[in-house]
Amino acid sequence: MTAMTDDRAAAPTLRTGTTRFTVNDREVRALADAALRANRERIDVWVGRGMVRPIRLTFRPEPHRVVGVGTAFGVEAPLDTVRVVLAVRAGDPWRHDIVAVYPSFDGGTSDRFPALDGFVGAYFHRSWVDTEMGPEDVMAHFLATATRDEALALGSELDDLLGSDDDTIAATLVALDCNHDPADVGATDREWLTWMRRQLGVRSAELAPPASADLGRAGWQRSSRPVRGAGPRVAVVRFVLRAASFDGRASRSEFWWARSLWAAVCGLLVTTVAVVPTAARAPFMVALLVWLVVTLLPNLSLQCRRLHDTDRSGWLQVVQVVPVVGAVTLLVWNLLDSEPGGGRFDRDAE
Repeated sequence: MTAMTDDRAAAPTLRTGTTRFTVNDREVRALADAALRANRERIDVWVGRGMVRPIRLTFRPEPHRVVGVGTAFGVEAPLDTVRVVLAVRAGDPWRHDIVAVYPSFDGGTSDRFPALDGFVGAYFHRSWVDTEMGPEDVMAHFLATATRDEALALGSELDDLLGSDDDTIAATLVALDCNHDPADVGATDREWLTWMRRQLGVRSAELAPPASADLGRAGWQRSSRPVRGAGPRVAVVRFVLRAASFDGRASRSEFWWARSLWAAVCGLLVTTVAVVPTAARAPFMVALLVWLVVTLLPNLSLQCRRLHDTDRSGWLQVVQVVPVVGAVTLLVWNLLDSEPGGGRFDRDAE
């Protein structure tokens, strides 16, 4: 099978059946809040990475108790796990929303397959049928946003699962609350997972080298490695802390978030100077001059690291002194994605 085409005429039914809470709404809200608190560190890492794809949290109440019932395996059974799905808010990349809260069966399967659980939780949770993403769209999005470490971890777990028989594969996917059924596109579970594994093998080599700067790991703020999928907070922190660092690399997202926020401050100050009375302009003109002087070095070092990330020398930023052509050339370079060869600019110590 060379591709996973999606010829569905209508949205598929949920593979994991129906579920419902057996506790009242107040307890459901309390369970959702508890899930958020228990996963705070994981959520912080996710937010720092820019919330590039949804995240599904798994929470098992303590003491152990039944919170709902469902038909994951065809017959109604008690459920003791809560799933909470978070996604970036539409039109507001700074915030996220809870898009689903539901009881689920787990049985510890997510602990044995954490990378696969994260993958199906991001894309094939209970609300995924409301999207227009097919399996090919999902894989393309994952490979566009994943680190190489994430791709390798998912590939390793797929290898382990594909070593099982078909019934075990099916049961594992249900236990992971995976709501994509390959039968909807004329394939089997094994064919779908094999296709995914093949895609990972072909594309993972194209991803940037493993980033020691992943949020949640010590030293990401000053690491010379790029942070893929960096959000505004990460970009600003690294813009400040690496202000005089001309070694290492800056990912495309890190560069554009930092440069856009810098330009926004410039625009605000220039606009203020233009609209206030002449007699009141002096302080704002001084503020603009101070801002430009203070951020000159951080901007030069950021541009240097962005060029490094495209496997180019930082000295090439002098091309911008050439009228028009130089600025356009630099813009094109800044729009390019990471090149693995850029790793030569990282500090050897990392």
